[in-house]
Amino acid sequence: MKITCMTVLTLAWGALNGCASLPAESARINGADMHYTVLGSGTPVVVFEAGLGDGRSSWRGIARALSEDTTVVIYDRPGYSRVPFSDTRFDSDRDGRSGAEIATALHTLLDGAGMSGPYILAGHSIGGIYVQSFARLYPEDTAALVLIDGRPPRFTRHCIEENAGMCTIPTALKILMDTHVRAEIDGMDQTLIDLQNPADLGPLPMVVLAATRPGGGASERFQQLWLQDQSTFAAQALNARYIEVEGAGHYIHRQRPDVVLTELRRVISDLRETRSLPENDTD
Repeated sequence: MKITCMTVLTLAWGALNGCASLPAESARINGADMHYTVLGSGTPVVVFEAGLGDGRSSWRGIARALSEDTTVVIYDRPGYSRVPFSDTRFDSDRDGRSGAEIATALHTLLDGAGMSGPYILAGHSIGGIYVQSFARLYPEDTAALVLIDGRPPRFTRHCIEENAGMCTIPTALKILMDTHVRAEIDGMDQTLIDLQNPADLGPLPMVVLAATRPGGGASERFQQLWLQDQSTFAAQALNARYIEVEGAGHYIHRQRPDVVLTELRRVISDLRETRSLPENDTD
């Protein structure tokens, strides 16, 4: 979740874009209907976690490309599918939707879909926070993390201290957002409590992809802090690679999918070698 003047347009795009062209299965978890798509075959399974306001469609192109290499799972957190007559909230959303709740629901979803870990989890923006929650709760089921311009856990505080602007979402903008989006924003403080120290994730392999092009309306200082905090996060982790992606803004997976695919395939190859994972289900 990188706050810029483009945020409201991004959220609107997420609402309108939909996932009609993606086949979907559904599951009811914690009082909410969740929809997901499985593409490809083989191990390890790659699971994508979208940013604020985005659903499965955010990953459409890159997921299909990567499904030539292994099994890919893309899914909608409750509220993002826009399916008529479906319940769009977890039972506990009234108090905010935390990363732990999202991670627990995703784990249940993967189990119900017949998937088996350990998983590679790739998260964009606020999704980078959520995959860290997953890794913290389910270390045995997490093989690697790929953070795609993921929001650094300490960024909001750092941004406010430096008076960089657009550090939080204005109340007036939140009022215009859907209930499930507001719930995720309201749950962020609770989510971040457990994620301040990346070393707590141990030697888990991580790739940190940072966009170098600022978003619309972002100050120069904001962008400097955004890159600085991602670099610091990677340095404090025990096993992370930090890569600044030239020519890409916040949506690296759309603007430089080649870089994202290269890094994901590198992680897949490394895991197959170190863990002796089969490339195909029939191997």
